Amino acid sequence: LLAAEDEEDEEIECEFYTELLIPSLARDLKNPKAHTLLRARSMFCAANLASFLRREQAVSIVEAAVKILQGQTDSASPASSSSSSEADEEDSSYHLDLVIKLSACRALWNVLPKLKKKFGVGTTIKKLLPVMMQQTCQLMVECSEEALHTVLESLLVMVQTDQDVTGTCGVAIVG
Repeated sequence: LLAAEDEEDEEIECEFYTELLIPSLARDLKNPKAHTLLRARSMFCAANLASFLRREQAVSIVEAAVKILQGQTDSASPASSSSSSEADEEDSSYHLDLVIKLSACRALWNVLPKLKKKFGVGTTIKKLLPVMMQQTCQLMVECSEEALHTVLESLLVMVQTDQDVTGTCGVAIVG
């Protein structure tokens, strides 16, 4: 009886994530008017729910992460006060950009292994891997030593996702 109740609770929990929470996070990720930190937080939360993602949701998260790594965030920047200098605004924008890119790396680190294990890699992910790796390698020079482990762990996961694809894109990464 207890085992049946546990299974029912897990099914309800899974349905809550897949039907309500994850689609809400996906809307935040795709909303061009959403603040950068909201989008970064949505990416982080969605990645932590990777084991509940359906295939199309996981692929959508990966695609959003790649767009973020490419700098295609289209997100609203924080409102600046009139007393802020342009240098402060640029510095703030740079740090917000770095925060969302690191969130995208963390999302890829969580989602790619679960996607591969549950559903296989698929052609969409194979096509995105070289871009993912190139953008992640560029991020290595932008981030601090404290954040470098996140970038390197993400890069390792990308290589492990499909070694045939990642083995052919070494020249593009270095060049």
